[in-house]
Amino acid sequence: MPAFLTPDLWDAWLSPTELEDPAETLDMLLSSSEQVASTITT
Repeated sequence: MPAFLTPDLWDAWLSPTELEDPAETLDMLLSSSEQVASTITT
């Protein structure tokens, strides 16, 4: 599971069904990753 996936998307990501639109799934992952990554401080 991607480390930068927001909790609201966990069910969609873990769903065992075939992807209807792979591009939409990648967009979802990109958006979620950017949201979480922006909160990380070093």
